[in-house]
Amino acid sequence: MRITCPPITHACHFGVDMGHEDELIAAKRTVEEIRAHIGADSLAFLSLERMMRAIDRDSGYCNACFTGSYPINIGETRGKLKFEGVLA
Repeated sequence: MRITCPPITHACHFGVDMGHEDELIAAKRTVEEIRAHIGADSLAFLSLERMMRAIDRDSGYCNACFTGSYPINIGETRGKLKFEGVLA
């Protein structure tokens, strides 16, 4: 199996609905561990460098979900369900 981006190891705090780091398989496991977990014969991800080569590097794309380097200070993180409680 080939994945067209690097492993997603960090949560997106900018509007993409995805899990927190403790819910992301690539944040906790190596590529080999992921391969075994999903039962694939082989598994490879596109490197960040090659992905950035495929797009316009100067467009300001955020790659924090791959690198953990956010363009702004995130501060205290909360789960995506923080504000989805039952209203009284």
